[in-house]
This record gives sequence, C-alpha cells and structure tokens, in this order.
Amino acid sequence: MGIAHLHGPYRAATRPARAVVASTARLDLGRVRRADRGAHRLAAAVPARTAIPVAARRIRDARTVRRAGSAHRAAVAGCRETGDGSGGGPTARGRAAGAVVIAVESVSFGYGGAVVLDGVGLVAESGDTVGLIGPNGSGKSTVLRLIYRALRPHDGTVAIDGRPVRGLRGRALAARLAVVVQESPAETPVTVAETVLLGRAPWAGAVRGYTREDRVRAAAALERVGARHLADRGFAELSGGERQRVLIARALAQCADHVLLDEPTNHLDVRYQHELLALVRGLDATSIVVLHDLNLAARYCDRLVLLDRGRVVAAGSVEDVLTPELLEPVYQVTVRRVEAFGAVQLLFGPREPAAVAS
Repeated sequence: MGIAHLHGPYRAATRPARAVVASTARLDLGRVRRADRGAHRLAAAVPARTAIPVAARRIRDARTVRRAGSAHRAAVAGCRETGDGSGGGPTARGRAAGAVVIAVESVSFGYGGAVVLDGVGLVAESGDTVGLIGPNGSGKSTVLRLIYRALRPHDGTVAIDGRPVRGLRGRALAARLAVVVQESPAETPVTVAETVLLGRAPWAGAVRGYTREDRVRAAAALERVGARHLADRGFAELSGGERQRVLIARALAQCADHVLLDEPTNHLDVRYQHELLALVRGLDATSIVVLHDLNLAARYCDRLVLLDRGRVVAAGSVEDVLTPELLEPVYQVTVRRVEAFGAVQLLFGPREPAAVAS
C-alpha cells in the first residue's frame, strides 16, 4: 500500500502560503532539531529559523479539498518526481524488486577504545522490511546511526541507492531517507500538525515556506497513521503510542524512499505494536527497523539480521535466522520454535542446567 493511499474524503489546507503568513508565529527549528537526536539532520537544507503557521491546524479543518483520491494521487506523483526541489525524491519506488538499495559493507565503529561494530555488513532490497535484532548492546542502533550519517564508520562503507551516504547532503539525502528515532518531546510547544510539517522542511525554503501541497501531504500522512484527530494537540502531550504514530507520519510526509526506525514499538501495548508494524510493512518504501521482540520481527519482517557483540551472527529469511541453534547462544535462553497464526513464533525459557554448566 502506498504512503498516500487513503480512504474516504478529507479536508486539507488550501490557502497560498502568503495568505497565512500574517497569522504565523516564529518557531525556533534549531531547538526542535536538537531534540530530535540526529533525525533532523535530514532537514539540513532548511535555514535554522523558518516560519511555521499557527494555522497548521488547517491540516485538519480547512474546507476546499473534497476528496482524498485526487489530493493523494497528486501527493504520490509529487513524491515520485526526480528531486528538483519541488517536494519529492527520485523514482526509487519504480525499481525492480530485489534491487539492493541500502548496503552496509564491512563497517567497523567504536567509542574510544571500545569496539561497537566489527566488520558488519547488511543489505536491504527494494520494498523489503529488514529487522535488526540482537541483545542490548549488540550494535543495532549504531548501525542505523551510521546509515543516516549521525556517525561515521572507522572502516567500511555505507551506500544508499548506490551512492556513498557521506556524499549525500540536504535534499539529496532527505529524498532517499527518513528516520524515526526514540526521542523526548521538545520543550517548544509544537503541535502535532507542526511536527508532521517538519517532514516537509527539506522541500521548503526561507521565502516559499510551507505551501498548500505541503499541508495536503501532511494531512495525508496523519490520516494514513490514524492520527488526523490529533492535529491540534501538543506533541509533548501525547502518549508514547500516539507520539510514535506522529513521528511515522512525519517520515511519510517527507516522501523519502527508505525509512529507518529505531525500536518503534517501545511504549506501545500489544494491539498498537501490531498495528504500527503492519503499517510499516505496508509502506511503499524500503524499511530497516530495530526490534527487541523476536515474535514481532518474525511476523512483520521479510529479512532479519542477527547481531551479537558488534558482529553479524546470521542474516537471511525469518525461517533461516530464528532457529534455536542460532538464538540460544546469543540470548542465553532456551528457545522453542512453533508455528502460530501463519508465522514462526518463539517460546522462551531459562537455560537448562546442563546447558548452563557447559
């Protein structure tokens, strides 16, 4: 399902940007970016201070766009433009299935004298959902930070769409990559609508500001994640689950071809864990997601990469990676594998005395 495929009518803002400038408040985007712990690096093409309309709530209550169909078709078409700065990225979604779009090759990284990653390699193919799994401290989140350029590898290479990530800047990177990271709410009183509009920041300019098209895409993204009713709420007021949905909406509004998610199911109850990962799996994008819950990884990922102590233990299909032989030495628990609800599922228990003694 595409990121702009929605059902039912909705209303989105249609006034030209200049018509709402008179009712805008200044928002220090520098503070918001710092609160994002690196994800807002993708908005580097935007000046540090940009006017964001208080009238962003028109995402919810403006009147002139009558049907989702035509607006969302326009949004999808814009997302698939060739990156001319008008609001979309390259036509990566048109690649043949199986094409490698993210490649991490022989990457090593450490903090001080501590080795965090040692010769790690992985690939993500077009349209796949790839899960990074492993115990705490195995290097999963560090791999994501290297991909979205928050860190630089000591050795090895990271490439997106065949281009080294270190050479991608501003809109070229934003067109390809959106990031959803764990973050605390900023002190700035940013609304949900304004937060999602930040996904359009790479395509906005100091003069142009946010356009009707930007607001339509933001509205579509909120609708897609079932959070349209939250548009006027303050981001800091949201529950953990609501916040995760809004952050994914921001990533969708960015219209990037690939999405990185760091533990997106944290703070969610069972229902919303499944709903959120079903949403991620249905995106018209390639996704790499860090997960601790192996049963969720089994159900919603196409491929898995198992990390332990900074090294890749196994990579491949769910059936190949989620085996007791591979998991028990890594997690130090007893593992039983079963089939349930049409997917591989795992049962865990304490190590058996003989296994512990050995």
